[in-house]
Amino acid sequence: IVSRLALSHPEISVKLINNGKEVLFTPGDNLLSSAVYAVYGKDIKNAMLDARFEERGVCVFGVCATAAAARNNRSMENFFVNGRYIKSALLSRAVEEAYKNELMSGKFPACVFNLTLPPETVDINIHPTKLEAKFADEKHIYHCVYWAAKNALYRSTSVPEASEHKSIKPQFT
Repeated sequence: IVSRLALSHPEISVKLINNGKEVLFTPGDNLLSSAVYAVYGKDIKNAMLDARFEERGVCVFGVCATAAAARNNRSMENFFVNGRYIKSALLSRAVEEAYKNELMSGKFPACVFNLTLPPETVDINIHPTKLEAKFADEKHIYHCVYWAAKNALYRSTSVPEASEHKSIKPQFT
């Protein structure tokens, strides 16, 4: 719960102490990357790509990891709607579809996506735990999350520039 709070509100400094030992500390510097670093560590933070997509009143922003940081389960797929943590098969499918040709089978992307949308377009009262959400326009929400992840992956793809090396001549036999 505290990790989710830290990820959903990077502007708030969070400190968790358990049995006299500091377990989690976020600086509250309003940088999602700082919260990701505090919750998941340096390697995951360094693998994260900025993601953003906005269309027709829906804004998706956050970070998603490169394929190198893929996990064996969905435990690092984090979705927040208007600041509230939710679990959503729809959002998971959208992110996983964006990674379709990037990940091996059985691997799942790590991401922290915040969605802001008009409150009347989402219902979180469909399950007693309030962890699931129902969206008025599921296709549009799927589309926005998909393109936030896909665009982040496209921007990260870098092809090294090929150049001729003068000292090595190709050998043809």
